[in-house]
Amino acid sequence: MRTSFYLARSLILFSLDDANAPSGIARKYVASYVSTESNFDPHPNEPAGHVADSLVRMFFADDQYREEALSWLKAGGDRHTLGELASSSASVRLVNAVYRAGATKVWAVDIDRYPDGSENTGKIVIELPGEPRLRSQVLAWASRKSKAKGFGEIDDEKQHYVFLMLD
Repeated sequence: MRTSFYLARSLILFSLDDANAPSGIARKYVASYVSTESNFDPHPNEPAGHVADSLVRMFFADDQYREEALSWLKAGGDRHTLGELASSSASVRLVNAVYRAGATKVWAVDIDRYPDGSENTGKIVIELPGEPRLRSQVLAWASRKSKAKGFGEIDDEKQHYVFLMLD
C-alpha cells in the first residue's frame, strides 16, 4: 500500500497543482502508473475533478497516516506540526484559516511519526463545500498557498477535495 501511496502522491500533485498539465496528460500518467500499483484505473472520459478525487481517496485508504488536522494538532500539543511551520500554534492558525474560508473538513495526510513522539506532515486534504461562494473562497485560499510553494493555481473542476503541499 505504501508504494502506491507515494506514487499516487506524486501524481496528485501533477494532476491537481500543475495548471499547465492538460487533463488528458494527467489521466495518461494516472492510468499508466497508478493502475500498475493498485486497483485505481480511471475511465479515460472521467472529468478531471473526479480523477483527482479518486486519487485523494487513496490517501484515505490508510487510516494510519491521516487524521482530521485540527484534532491531530491539538492532541499532539507542541509535538505535531504542518510543513515547515515552526510551531504547533502556527499550524493550528493555518488550519483555522482554511476552515474560516469555508472548508468542510481538513485532513493531515501522510503523517511522519518520529521516535521522539513528534509528528509532521507537509500535506493536507481539504474537503470543499458545496455552496458556491464558500467553495470559491476555499479554492482561492488553496490557490494562494499552492502558488506560494511553486505549484499552479487550483481550478474548480467540480472536485470534492483539494490536495495541498505545504513544504
